[in-house]
Formats: sequence, C-alpha cells, structure tokens
Amino acid sequence: MTGPFLLSPALKSRIWGGDRAVRLYGSELCPDGTAAAEYWECSSRSDGPSTVSGGEFDGMSLGRLLDICPEITGGRFDGSTFPVLFKVIDAGQRLSVQVHPGDRYAAEHENGQLGKTECWYVIDAEPGAYVICGFRDGVCREKAEKALRNGGIEPLLKKIPVRRGSLIPVGAGTVHAIGGGILVAEIQENSDLTYRIYDWGRLGTDGRPRRLDTGKAADVTVFPGDVISGAEPDAGFTADPDAGEGRFSCSYFTLDALRCRGGMTLAPGGGCCILFCVSGRCGITARSASGEMTETLEVCAGKTAFIPEGAENLYVGGNCGILYIHGF
Repeated sequence: MTGPFLLSPALKSRIWGGDRAVRLYGSELCPDGTAAAEYWECSSRSDGPSTVSGGEFDGMSLGRLLDICPEITGGRFDGSTFPVLFKVIDAGQRLSVQVHPGDRYAAEHENGQLGKTECWYVIDAEPGAYVICGFRDGVCREKAEKALRNGGIEPLLKKIPVRRGSLIPVGAGTVHAIGGGILVAEIQENSDLTYRIYDWGRLGTDGRPRRLDTGKAADVTVFPGDVISGAEPDAGFTADPDAGEGRFSCSYFTLDALRCRGGMTLAPGGGCCILFCVSGRCGITARSASGEMTETLEVCAGKTAFIPEGAENLYVGGNCGILYIHGF
C-alpha cells in the first residue's frame, strides 16, 4: 500500500488577497514576493495543480500522479476526473458576490463541466468578520430577482457573523461572498465555475470594473420561495465553533472538522482521503485491511496530506485541529 504523502499548493494572486496564511502558517509567497490569495492545496486541475512534496514523486503534479498511478484511487479517478478541489482562501478584502451553477446547468451550458457545491471552514477571522450566504429573511423572489438583474442586490443579502471554527455550507445556486479579514478552508466539487453578481464598485488590475455574469446568475440562483429541484437528499450539517468541530456531508464529499487530543482513529474504509492540519502538528499512520502499516507521516499546521486508496483506518497522533475530507 502506498502511504500518505504531502502536497504543495498551487498559488493564486487575487486583488482581494490578504496575508493571514503567511502570518499564521508561514505559507509560501508568490514568485513576485507577494502573499497568495488562494492556495489550491489538493488540486488535480491543469489550471492550478498541487504537487507532491517529498519522496519518489517529489515535484510531480497531482493530476499526473493520478494518471500514472491509478491504484492511488483504486482506479476510480484520474487527473481529469478527481472529484474534489480543496483550497485555502485568504481574504484581505471581501470577495465579490457570486453564485455557482449546479451539475445539470453546468453540463448543458458550460461544455460538460461540473457545478459547484462547497462548504467553508473558518480557520481564522478578525473580530466582526462575516460572510454572505443567501438573502435576508422576508425578501421575496420578485424583489431579489429584480435586484440581481439591476445591480441593487447589496441591501438584500444575508450577512452571517463568523469566527474561528465556523462551518458554512454553500449549495449550488446560493448567492454568497466571503468577507474581509478571514482565512477559509474551502472544500468543493472539482469546478472553477463562478458567476459574479456584484463587486462592491471595485476596479480590476486594469482600472476597469470587473465583468459581471448576471444573466447566467439569474438562471441558476435559488431565490426566496423557490423549491430546490435536485437537492441533495443526504446533505447534513452540524457545527460547534467553540470546539472547532463540525461536519458537512453531501453526495460529493464529507468534511469532518476534528480536534485531536493525543490521538484518534479515523476510518476511511479503504477509500482515498485528504487531511489538512489546521493547528498544532500530527503524525498519520495508515493501516490496510491486511494489517500492514505505513511509516508515520508528520504533518505540521498549514499542510495537506493525501491518503491513497487502501487504508482501512488512520491513526492520527498529536494535539491538533484537522480537516478530514473523505467520502468521494
């Protein structure tokens, strides 16, 4: 059995980026010396591939590794079909208000791409931080749809206060935005489809307003009072920010935010999975169905490990906070 290995993220600059990840984790800087806004921690995408860190395949893109070593996912996925994208987003300023399509709309209108259901785990946040998720109570569909098309959406949006340990599910069709001063782990379908609705009057790097996609956004937005067709019947959500723990589960993946106090055992049941160390440090040891154990992989805060197919259980040792992404 191939053991757990570390990944290095693809770095993305954005005009709204902050430096919280650099200050908290000592994260790598972009080639121009600036802090990254997005760290694509586990990505098989050609437009932002994470790479293997250490070992025989050091420096190889995850997508290429999945292509040449299909046993890592039990032959279920290759570099183009791996279903999950995991990012850390460093929002120095608030992001644009946006919405993502579901799978059916994306397949029909975006050349067969996946839609995007996602969730956010707040790693760190300044006092007073918030996210936007959906519309305010009492807003009717007619008013919201008109505001979306005419650019008057801001007063209708629901602001949700967040703090370290908050967990926020964001289904396809949900109008949303990450506020400023927040470091977020974002777990999502493997898609980069975004329809921008509103950008706070901000200008792009060319000095002009950034493009909006209100037409397609209106097609996919879930407005107040809508009956959501194709809603995930197995979607579930629990959170305890005080403990830094919670769970979000849907048909695409399951995220468990966990606190490890000395040691704990996880049960991926033979499937591949992803583990991110939020705080502290941990050691990961995988055990196969035959009882074979791997060498322990040390993972410090801010780092991501990929656990290949074949591990019946994982022993996580140490005092740490972790995000455990599985069930895909």
